[in-house]
Amino acid sequence: MASNDNSDLRETHRKICRALNIDADTENRSWSSFERTRDQFDLTGEPTHWMCCALYVACLQELPAVGDPDHYIQGNGVNITNLLTQCDIKIQEFFSKMKQWSEIRSLPGRLRTAVDNLHHEFSVSITTYTVFGEDFPRIFNEANIVPDEPKRNKKSKPNPCSYNRLREFSWLLFLTVKEQHREQRRDLATAMDLCVCVMDLIYRNVVADGRMDLVNPKVLQEGGSSSVDGTTAAAEAALKINVREQLCNEYPTTSESVDETNRSVFLPALSSMVEANDLRGTRAPDGQSFLGLVSVANFEDNLKLLNRRYERCILRCGMLDERIALSSRSSPTSQRNRWSVNVAGPPRTPLSLKSGRTGGGGGVGMVRGIRVGFANGGPEQSSGSPFVVRGTLSQLMKRIRGHEPGSPRGTFLTLMKNCTPSPLGTVLEHVDRMRARFVKRLTEQEGWKLALADCRFDAVEALYYQLLENIIPWELKKRPSMTVSRVIYDLCSNAFFNETVIVCAAEIIFFLRQEQHNFPWILEVFGMEPFRFFHIIEVTVTANNDILTSDIVNHLRRIEEQLVDSISWKSSSVLWECMEKENYQIPANKDVEQRAEIAGVTPLKGDSMYQVAYDRLCNLCQNLGIDSEVIQKLIWTILEFTITKCSQELMRDRHLDQLLMCAIFVTMRIKKLPNTFKQIMHCYHSQPQANSSIYRSVFIRYESAAAPPDGSGKEVEEKAKDADECSNGQGKNGTTTTTTASSNGEATGDASERCPVTEMAGTSVQYGREVYGDIIKFYNDIYVVTVHHFALQYYNADVSQESLFLSPTPKSQMRNIQKSPRQISSGINLYVSTTNKISSLKDSPNVRVLTFPSSPGQSPTMHERKLPLLVRGKVGETAARRLTEPAAYEPTRATKLRRLDKIHQERQHQDNEMSENE
Repeated sequence: MASNDNSDLRETHRKICRALNIDADTENRSWSSFERTRDQFDLTGEPTHWMCCALYVACLQELPAVGDPDHYIQGNGVNITNLLTQCDIKIQEFFSKMKQWSEIRSLPGRLRTAVDNLHHEFSVSITTYTVFGEDFPRIFNEANIVPDEPKRNKKSKPNPCSYNRLREFSWLLFLTVKEQHREQRRDLATAMDLCVCVMDLIYRNVVADGRMDLVNPKVLQEGGSSSVDGTTAAAEAALKINVREQLCNEYPTTSESVDETNRSVFLPALSSMVEANDLRGTRAPDGQSFLGLVSVANFEDNLKLLNRRYERCILRCGMLDERIALSSRSSPTSQRNRWSVNVAGPPRTPLSLKSGRTGGGGGVGMVRGIRVGFANGGPEQSSGSPFVVRGTLSQLMKRIRGHEPGSPRGTFLTLMKNCTPSPLGTVLEHVDRMRARFVKRLTEQEGWKLALADCRFDAVEALYYQLLENIIPWELKKRPSMTVSRVIYDLCSNAFFNETVIVCAAEIIFFLRQEQHNFPWILEVFGMEPFRFFHIIEVTVTANNDILTSDIVNHLRRIEEQLVDSISWKSSSVLWECMEKENYQIPANKDVEQRAEIAGVTPLKGDSMYQVAYDRLCNLCQNLGIDSEVIQKLIWTILEFTITKCSQELMRDRHLDQLLMCAIFVTMRIKKLPNTFKQIMHCYHSQPQANSSIYRSVFIRYESAAAPPDGSGKEVEEKAKDADECSNGQGKNGTTTTTTASSNGEATGDASERCPVTEMAGTSVQYGREVYGDIIKFYNDIYVVTVHHFALQYYNADVSQESLFLSPTPKSQMRNIQKSPRQISSGINLYVSTTNKISSLKDSPNVRVLTFPSSPGQSPTMHERKLPLLVRGKVGETAARRLTEPAAYEPTRATKLRRLDKIHQERQHQDNEMSENE
């Protein structure tokens, strides 16, 4: 029976590949990947949905070039829309399955980035369409909707465009212009500006052709004109109405931003389409627009030409067909519910649907007056929405007005004049040099247009002058013994300092534009080493707290942590060259705190790295219920050993959190504590920087030869090797048994048993010459082999004597890594903060214990396992739940018990921080 099912699936896979015209090599690689994964994991749901993921990754897979194994070429693309159609999978289900596929297949960063970019591009378009669908009826007369027109005879005269067709034409024009600038696909700010430009252009064309019946009378009334007849006077009055300004008042943008996008993106795109005969129209007398696009003579032809041009873009770029957003029978709210990637959240009710605030689309719909965009570098949002609120770009640019492109603002020039000698020429040299580097990289390697790259750097330059203008007074306070002129000249003439400030300004601009260019992309653009950028963050945040919103500050703080936990440890980092000269000796935490003159000091800021590691360690121990100070010190000792003595073997191309989780687990094993790897990862996932790829896709090693092209990633060492002595446990008869680490902390079972996709099987996959696996595989094959001799020193050691040999923990006050006070909702001005237990504070009589539900899909913690005992109350009593009760079939798990003393303890830490700052 199993063989018949397998042959049926193979035949289904062949039919899909033939329908998509996929070559035999890609077909074999995708089937091999699907078959191996199906043998290891329990792939629930439709098999064709998982085939879709395997095919998509196989088409993205880079292959070694013939005769040159060191050079890789991009695999064959695929029409994603046709792929989803053939596999009968919805868009939101595709992205959900791809996320799981990325985890169980341990996809490397470049492939995960490709999937994330596709998701972000589609989300940007759907978010823009939500606003487009709501504002289009505000400009044009929705009452003019007519039924779908039947196909007309070729000899019959074309009919004037209807409201439906005009809406279709406008959205298609937006997509075509956006796709003509490939660098703007993931830019939500530019997408909003282009949407305004399109509606303004269509309005002018409609009025110029005398189609006043398509114009909403309310727009004319707001503009001071009430005539809707087709006379010339009425058309002239309507043309004087500034529709663009009306739209800017509703959009999260400014007139200046829209004008700049219209000049640098929209008009050049229209001109190129007209020159290529992909659009028929005439340039307006003022040269700032095109007319005749929706006339009776050109409308039908323009609609066909745009459809053909957009279809060519789909085939060439391998993107989703975003014309599916068009539906004359669906409102923007229903479309938002349909395409929302949310699969969790509260249940949808008629009231929530009516208000457009469903659990699936709340994040997409929040685009009025705020900037929304992807959350990078944090945990997967439990709400399921891909968008989060951020500080607006328009608000920031309003604060730095007075800057003309290519020259500093007046206040900065005044500051330079007060300095003798004036360093203005040196500053302009720094800016010109960085501009040339920025424009060259974006135009030659990223495919940007020259005018657009210059325009983007103009915003960076304006912010740079503002940041520098605020940093100078801050530096004057730090150097009271130096003259003002000397401080200003030293800062402005320092090339290293000014370059880092410009890069920091560029990162802020790209962050606010929501372009999905995750850090350290901006460092690659300017060719800057990560550790050079580290030191400017604290200066920028401290000196510019009046113009930087909390979202920007949190983003820069997260970058600061990224630099010490992963980015600086990549093989390409100059850090390794410096460490090689010092024989890979990194100073321990106590040496860093004592500021001793020791060998092995690296450019990395050691105190920040150790503080970040210790904060995360304390948070994990608190969530795991590890209250013993000795156990926490032992975890810290093992972690510090791996950093200072085993950095070459364990830290290269890996993440600090990976070593932290392994250090906790190896301590649990040698001390025979009940915590499992699954519990450790569950608690880790609550930290703000956590991401499933950190423990799902861990770098294992480099292979001498690339993987053969027989599968989308070659399986290597399917079953994990036995761990060494530090994973040993005592059997029932006192004999020593060796077990391997698994997600539940028990010995790995039969390899034929398939794991759920939410758990890890301890396997690895080879992509090219790189081998990636989950953290279980890394622990068993790499980590234990390296640290077991050191860890065995503490195996069954006397606790009283053991503490004498443990490393001291960082002396600085532990901070709460969870944001506090924290706003519970972006639309509600209600904040919650942690508290701390005071020794003199006594619990109130008849204290009431509160319980909180866990997030859907999460496994119960140890406190949750005690709940059945609390429910029973007495020994022997049982608690039964009827199937008629709603909670009997709800996906949420048992409630989680929160202890009041933990809340008091966290408040105490917060109070200590505040007292130190004061």
